[in-house]
Amino acid sequence: MVMGFQFWKQTAALAAASFLALAIGGEALAWESTKVYYNNQGQLQYAVDSDANRIVDFSYAGYHRGERDIPDSSAISPVLNVSPVTGDNTTALQQALNTVAAWPLNANGIRGVVLLAAGDYPVHGTLRINASGVILKGAGFDDDPALNTVLRRPLLTTTNKNPVLVAGGNLSSNWSGGDTPQNRRDITSSIVSVCNRSFTVASTAGLAAGDNIIIKHPSTQAWIDSVGGGGTAGDPSWTVDSLPLVFNRYITGISGNTVTIDAPLTNKLNRSLSQSYLYKYDRAGLLTEIGVENLQITIDTASPTSENHAEDALVFNTVEDSWVNRVKVKHFVNKGIVLQTSSRVTVQNSYSVEPHSKDEGGRRYNFGVESGQLNLFVNNLAQQGRHSYFGNGATWDSGNVFLDNTAKDSYDVSEPHRKWGHGFLYDNHKELDLRGTNKIVLGLYNRGDYGTSHGWSAANSVLWNCDVGKGKAIIEHPPTAENYAIGCKGNISGTGGPFRSVIPTTTGFIEGTGQTQLSIPSLYRVQLAERLGYTYPAVADAFVRAGSFSATNYGSAASMELKNSDNSKYDRDIYLKLDYTGYSRGQIGKAYLMFYVDYSEPKQPLSFYGLANDNWSEDTITWDTAPSAAGAIVTGTVEVSATGWYSVDVTDYIKSQTDKMASFKVTDRSQANVLARISSKESTAYGKPFLVISPQ
Repeated sequence: MVMGFQFWKQTAALAAASFLALAIGGEALAWESTKVYYNNQGQLQYAVDSDANRIVDFSYAGYHRGERDIPDSSAISPVLNVSPVTGDNTTALQQALNTVAAWPLNANGIRGVVLLAAGDYPVHGTLRINASGVILKGAGFDDDPALNTVLRRPLLTTTNKNPVLVAGGNLSSNWSGGDTPQNRRDITSSIVSVCNRSFTVASTAGLAAGDNIIIKHPSTQAWIDSVGGGGTAGDPSWTVDSLPLVFNRYITGISGNTVTIDAPLTNKLNRSLSQSYLYKYDRAGLLTEIGVENLQITIDTASPTSENHAEDALVFNTVEDSWVNRVKVKHFVNKGIVLQTSSRVTVQNSYSVEPHSKDEGGRRYNFGVESGQLNLFVNNLAQQGRHSYFGNGATWDSGNVFLDNTAKDSYDVSEPHRKWGHGFLYDNHKELDLRGTNKIVLGLYNRGDYGTSHGWSAANSVLWNCDVGKGKAIIEHPPTAENYAIGCKGNISGTGGPFRSVIPTTTGFIEGTGQTQLSIPSLYRVQLAERLGYTYPAVADAFVRAGSFSATNYGSAASMELKNSDNSKYDRDIYLKLDYTGYSRGQIGKAYLMFYVDYSEPKQPLSFYGLANDNWSEDTITWDTAPSAAGAIVTGTVEVSATGWYSVDVTDYIKSQTDKMASFKVTDRSQANVLARISSKESTAYGKPFLVISPQ
């Protein structure tokens, strides 16, 4: 059955309704991880284990490290308008792409837009975007060609199994360009720990801030031995020089022989096991600022299990700082949307559905990377995948984030697939309608002799606030590293791995399973907001009290009281004002209001109302003068029963405030006759309320 945009909206609405039910109807108690959490002053803190492992800062994933919005193509000129022609459209479309590829780059690295009208475009060959700064955009990505743009590979007499669309340099170099003996600089730090961004080198001669460098940790026998030969069960162990740890980075600073890079490392570099080095990347064949938007790629087939047709739909190859937005791909054999030797690419709001193939290995990979680093997949839908959200580039894969994605009708597991993919984050991943019961649907574990010596497939990777539905997640501890499952829902285990009885393994780090509300709802979002300064503390806060205290101002109190009593003269409400005029991004993905409860009696529901009136002062507000809640937007209810940080999703309200000022009334209408206190901006012991805004 074809799933259109309406289905996805319904799916998203169902997920939102489920969250709201948890927030309002259930026991939504604050819970914080012991591995990453807010300290009393509202700053993220990370626990480090005895091997110097810690959770990675994943916030560098995505287009320009998450520091820029994807360009608004509707505001870009020039534009080349294209309509379908009779018969094979390959030549006409390729000519249009080549025409725009010859236009000059603007200051933002964009040449222009190939704008495809609605219609059916039979494409017998492979389309190629061969230059930086080219945007290919359609009229829509749903199924009706009268309203949408459909690039269609017809079922041909002579089979063409090549991809329908390839964007990028058409190379698979794994960033090796420039790796020559004379270009190498040895890293002299004895240990470069996970998440470090600085280290010493033998010489900085010829290096400068802004240089694109590749950091390489060769796979020596000593390193392979340290990870148990790779944990390959009955297959041969990994071999020397076959699996280097590779990081594509930029130099941001040099001080003496110390080099600082733009994004943290996702695996430890141990000089006693391997002499790491860096070299300046020559960027040969690398393309940037490519966008594919608002269109569908569909492949005609003989049947849902046939394989005599295109294996891949959309391939990005040797690309950086690019994007895919609102693209649907259908009926591929192997890969739907894949990023190869690509970094800092965002894939969002897209579908990879209805693959047509056998249910066997090497097939039905919906969204993922092969030698991909610092890429972001957000708000996508995969259907009928064997590996819905994957990494398949071994040690060349790192720092990739899968955020707010849904897998429906999964046949198998989303995972880093083989040979030490490191620094993966699955954040708010959701499984729907699993084919079968209790299958592994998320895995950070050992894959033994699956495939060709897959072994340890994941290291330093995290499942955060994921829901496995009727499936299960397996989290195992790899040698020298760690894997984590934090605040997830469903069957989360470290003991059900497929090679547990063959290879000695231990459980990875698992905590908070089944918690209904994490004080950090999304790890990527809070990390991004903190790094980029998208956190906005309260500029005014106060509580007010009824009865004989209705004219009293409490704006200087360090702790704000909240109570709804059976005697109204004891009622107390809280008012918060936050100023986010400093937020200059065009897009708001999520907004969370964070607050610290420094005292609470059991099970008190706090209701948050977004107010229309910001015209109040903490120095003068009282019960009698407090702004009216008429027309207030109900943002949610959080039940508090212990001290600590809590959060409430206030996205819709924050998006609605065009002046970028937000005022909230916090009240208890349960008549619970219990007291809670929230730390105010005047507190010196605990953090003040603050707003977290993420562009994703």
